[in-house]
Order: sequence, then C-alpha cells, then structure tokens
Amino acid sequence: MNMHQIPHQLADPRSVLPEVSQQTLAWPPRGNTRQSIFSMAPHTSVNHDPPQTAEQTYKYYQERPPMIIAAPWQYYPVPPYPTYQGLNPFHMVPKPQSKSSDQSQTQTPNQHSTHNNNYSAPSSAATLLSTPSLETLATQSSTATHSKRGLARDNKQSQTNFREKQLVDLAHRMIQVPLEEMAMLIKGSEEKIEKLQSMGLRHARPVRAAESEKKQHRQLLAMVVLLRSVEVKESAVSPRNRIFNSYVELCKEHDIPPISNASLGKLVKLLFPSVKTRRLGIRGFSKYHYCGIKLISDPDCIEVFASPATDSTVQLPPLYDEHEDYSELSIGLNLDPQLFRHFFEINLKYTVPSMNELYQMFPKTDHEKLHGMEQVYSAHCQKLFQYIKFMEVQHLLDEMESLSSQLSIEQKSLLSYSDVVSWILKCDDELYGACIKYLSKTVFQSAPDQVHNQLKNINVKFMDALKSMKLPSHVLKEKELRAAAFLKITSRLSRVILAATNFAGHITHSSIVTNLLSEWKMLTLDTLVDRDIHCEQKRDITSILRTDIVFLFNDLQKLSYHDDNIKDNVVQLLSLHISKIPSKFEGINPRVFLLVSNQVIDSIMRQLSIEVQVGNFSIWWSLSCWLNEFFNFLAEFGGFIRFVSDNSFEETPV
Repeated sequence: MNMHQIPHQLADPRSVLPEVSQQTLAWPPRGNTRQSIFSMAPHTSVNHDPPQTAEQTYKYYQERPPMIIAAPWQYYPVPPYPTYQGLNPFHMVPKPQSKSSDQSQTQTPNQHSTHNNNYSAPSSAATLLSTPSLETLATQSSTATHSKRGLARDNKQSQTNFREKQLVDLAHRMIQVPLEEMAMLIKGSEEKIEKLQSMGLRHARPVRAAESEKKQHRQLLAMVVLLRSVEVKESAVSPRNRIFNSYVELCKEHDIPPISNASLGKLVKLLFPSVKTRRLGIRGFSKYHYCGIKLISDPDCIEVFASPATDSTVQLPPLYDEHEDYSELSIGLNLDPQLFRHFFEINLKYTVPSMNELYQMFPKTDHEKLHGMEQVYSAHCQKLFQYIKFMEVQHLLDEMESLSSQLSIEQKSLLSYSDVVSWILKCDDELYGACIKYLSKTVFQSAPDQVHNQLKNINVKFMDALKSMKLPSHVLKEKELRAAAFLKITSRLSRVILAATNFAGHITHSSIVTNLLSEWKMLTLDTLVDRDIHCEQKRDITSILRTDIVFLFNDLQKLSYHDDNIKDNVVQLLSLHISKIPSKFEGINPRVFLLVSNQVIDSIMRQLSIEVQVGNFSIWWSLSCWLNEFFNFLAEFGGFIRFVSDNSFEETPV
C-alpha cells in the first residue's frame, strides 16, 4: 500500500501496518520517548547513509518508507499535564481482560493496545505510583529551560568573542593606515546616517547598519591609536586619564568625536589582556591607573618594582584609616597669572560633576539608588552655591542641616562605598572653588559692612553646621578637611576686604595722595633694597618701587574725589595694579615671593618710621597691611583653584 491508497481521513494504523506487533505500538513506547513515525514503520533494508551524489539523493528519497498518518498520542510522548488518576486523558490503560480471553493478548498495566477501544483510568495503586508526579515534571521542565538559556548565553558569548577577535586582528592589519583615511571613513558613515535620516529612515535597517559601521570605524581608530602610542611594560603604571587625553587630542586634530573613557578602557583590555586597572593615590584623591602599559612619549611614567618574593600586583591603600589623622589638606600656593582670569568672569556658573563613572562600577540593581543620590546631592550643592552667592547665611545653615533628612536609607547605604564618597568630595571641591571665584570679585571694590559681616558669619558658623550634619563619621571627616581649606581662603578674603576698606577710608582728597607721593620720594630705595633684600631679583624690585608705585600714586591723584563711589574707585585702581605685580616675577616660588614681598614692605615701613618720620604713618600702615593680605590671598586663591583643577573627577571607569 502506498500513500495514494490512504484515504483523506485519518487512516487506521492497523490497516496500514498489519504486521506491526502490539508490543511495538504499546504506549508509552520504550527507550527514546521521542520516536518519529518513521521509526514505527516495519523494518526495511533501506540504506540510511547520507547521499553523496545527485543520483544517490534521488534514490534515497525514492526508497524512503511511506509516511503514516495517525493520531498524535499514539506516537509522541505524553504532554506534561497533571497525571493524577482520572485527570489525564492521554494516560490510558486497558481494562482487565476476562479469564476467557486469549492469554497471548494479556498486557501489563503500563501498556495499552491499539486493537482495544475500551479504555479507563488507572485503577491500581501501583499504576498511580508509576505515573510521574508534578514535581518531577516541573523539575525536568525547569532543567530543560535553564539548559536552553545557558546554551543561548554561551552562543551569544561565543559570537561576542569571535567579533572581538576579528576587531583586534583588523586593528593590527590597519596599523599602517594613515589616521586621516580612517577619520574620513568615520565622517563618511556620519554623512550616510544623516542622508538616510533626512529621507525619513530614522529607525530603518539601513540606518542601524550605518550606525554599526560608524561604531566599528571609531573603535578601529581608537585601537590603532593605542597600538601606535602605547607600549607594554610590566613595571609601568600610567594614569588612565593621561592615555585617554592623548587619544582625545588626536581626535581633535582630525575633527572626529572621541569615544568615552570607559569604552577606550574596554579596548585597552582587548588589545592588552594582561593590563590591570588599579586605583592609586591618597584617600579621597585616588585615580585610576593602567598597570602594565605606558605612553611611548611619556618619560614621567611611574615604575613599580616588585620583590621576587612578593606579588607584583599593586596593593591599594585602604580608603579609611581609623588611626590616621589628617589635620589639613595639602594645598600649595600658586601665582600663575592665568588663574586670576576668574576675577573677571561675568557669568560664573557652578556645574555639579557627573556620576557617570559610578554607574559603570555598580550593578544595575543599584543604579536607581545612585540616580537618587545624584539628584539629591546635586540639588543640595546648587542651593549652597546660591545661598553663598547672595549671602543668605541662615538659609545656608538650614540647608546643611536638612541634607540627612533628604537622603533615603538606601541612598545613605551608598556612603559606605569609597567611590561614592570620592564623588561627594569632588562635588564639595567644585562647590568651594566656584564660591571662591565668585567671592574673589569683592577684592576689586569696597564691600559694604553687611557683606563683610555675612562673610564673617560664614567663617564662624559654617564649620559648626557641617559637624552637626547627620552623616557617617568618615564622610564628615573628609568634608571637614575641605571645608577648613575653603574657610581659610574666605577668612583671608575677609581680611583683605577689611584692610582695603580701612585704607580707602583715609583717601578722601587728592591732597592726601600728593603728601603720600612726596613722602615716598624721600625714601632711599637703592640702599633699602641692597641692605635688606637678599634675592636675585633686586633690579626688578627696585624698578617696581621707583616707577610702578609712582605711576600708581599719579593715577590716584587723577580720581574725582567728589564722586560718591570714590572708595570703590580707589580700591579697584590699587587692586588692579597690585594683582599685576606677581606676573613680573614669573617662575619664582610663591613662598619665596611672599617672603620677599613681606620683607620689602617691612623695610619700607621701618625707614618711613625711623629716617623719614612721616606724618601719615597710619595711612602707610593700613596700606602695608592691605598689601600683605592681598599677596597672601592671591597665592592661596591660585593654589586652591589649581588643587580643584588637578583633582578633577574622572569621567568613566573600566
């Protein structure tokens, strides 16, 4: 019988396979439960070897056994339905045979015959116990599901590894390709994307393909730059930002957007698998370093030499040492004229550092907490800046006190992580730097008493409010160090404002300036400098005393002393002239400059008091106090701004 003889309705397998024994058709089938309908067919001598030629293929399909159409539950395993007695319609056993029945037709409880159409549910305890339980079926199903997921995950990982290997091989082959050509490929991809998007294909497959191509070109360019500019050295330790900045400079030269620091770090790991990323530095100011590579053009690379008996891995110091005491931050002095441009910034804004770096370090389950922390503390810092800017001291203190109540318990738990604390400290540094830049403008004007009093209140009450904040002790300790550095400068600023106001109060008429100039010309400046000043810049100092100071008094004489803003005009004129003096000693150590300037002012005051015996000594004394405070403020201001700039928060970690 062939397939053409089978009627359209379901054929009875007894008529199709009369020679098949009942043992073969018994349910459930023995062995592999997933037997195909071809395995149920009678045994034939068909060659099942795979065909090799077209002729063999044709013969193979001609000799295949006919397809048998039958009820699905006769040849396929039982679905995982509940197998309790009487509930599973597919689990059927034959009724017990009578004594008069043929003994050869007797079947076991685990079998059923297709020749018997009378079925019933299992009636014996043994049959029920032999039925798989729900727990067994659930376990088998769960195991199969996890197996499939694991296989899919392994396949995806294999594909990723293969693509990464291809990318590395391609980068090595393109190492000799000029960067200009690679930059043109990136720009071509960008133009292609813009053209497709202008046609309304924003999310179409061609756009996605072009974006993938652009991403690959950018990765190749970054890898080629790394291969050209970086060398492997086991004892080398290079700052991560230094390598990233080198790559960014090349991108700027070719006018292409760079990839992120974190993405570049992943490419570093692909090209140099032995490289480790370590965080090095003192607590609160540690930075990420690559251990095992260095820039070829970097002579200042750190070398780490490990003892043969020890592990060569760089060991990081603990972030918090309960037995270590830091009395103040190490903030130096700086008189770089470029730093004083902040005095004249009109639209000064404060921007809170981003937390993008931390999102790469924490699992996705913590991202919501990090986002909440970022929002709360960013808003807190913005409010503090506004309150200091407008001298609203009471609002400032209230905001500091309420910070703890604004943080949830989950967000407070993040304060136990060193990276989160470092981000908070960086926010504080940026906040204090922005406040100092804004407040420093007051050195060029005669500040009213209200401003001076409010600034004095900040100096007195700010630290007490900070110590009363309900934050972990290690966080408070670090915040106190930064607040102390900030208050040191605001205290110096307050002294400068007060000294300037006192001096400007004496200059009420041009005749006073004329008397001061005549007394100044009575000084023997050459003798004074030669006798009391011990440095190599004696000629420059003498030139400033002879010419610059005289020009300054001449400008003061030209002011209109009938103007209501005469005090502001006096302070502004003197401050502008004095702030330019450090630039005449470029390259000198700031501490040496402060010592020499203090010695010059002290020597002038002694000569005015002993030899000249001037009648305006109180005015000269107020001027000398102002000069000393002003020079100290310039050096401390420059040091703090440089400190904030050098310890800028890194963008993204690996």
